[in-house]
Amino acid sequence: MKVEVVWRKVCDYVRYDLKEIAFPSSLPDPSHFKKRRKLTMKERYLVSLSALVNCLNILMCY
Repeated sequence: MKVEVVWRKVCDYVRYDLKEIAFPSSLPDPSHFKKRRKLTMKERYLVSLSALVNCLNILMCY
């Protein structure tokens, strides 16, 4: 083999295979798993507000 071909194969190994061995990508989700949609800013605000109210209610009990 020519030096260029060997060099290209080594570079491809380092770029793709070695990276996958060192830092494996996560496995795909199971088929029954359904991804949740992202919350809107309003929904995030309401969730945070509800968590804060619950936290304050717990603190008031003590």
